[in-house]
Amino acid sequence: MKPAAVIVATILLLGTAAMGFMGSSRGITDANKIDEAQRALAGVTTGNTSSAVKRLQAINPGRLRAGSLAFAGVALLSLALLIVVFMNKGIVPHLAVGVVGMAACAVILNPSYDLGPTAPASARSLAYVVGVLAALGASAAFGARPKHGWVA
Repeated sequence: MKPAAVIVATILLLGTAAMGFMGSSRGITDANKIDEAQRALAGVTTGNTSSAVKRLQAINPGRLRAGSLAFAGVALLSLALLIVVFMNKGIVPHLAVGVVGMAACAVILNPSYDLGPTAPASARSLAYVVGVLAALGASAAFGARPKHGWVA
């Protein structure tokens, strides 16, 4: 194992896990709030053509919930990758691809939305950050493995 790569992989994968769990919580919270607002506006906005109301009604809370599951999957896979790196196992490249693939799924599943000027970032914006952290962490984990080919 290469000590510098292990340290970088540890920092990046722990950051990926933290941001993934935060994104999962953010997605569930936003999905519940959006679902509640859509139900409240369902009977009231029959003649309303406001652009803010249309944007709110266009958001699919089910996609947000699926995206939050993808966030949780990225977090768990990044923690598993970190453990496997320290165990010096040959499955590191395959798990690294899984982490990056799950991060890509999080980016695809999470919709982009704007809840106002004081609201936090959308789940898609957070998915971009998690995706970059996951790609960098997986690359560092791949670089930290011993030079025995694909199987250690």
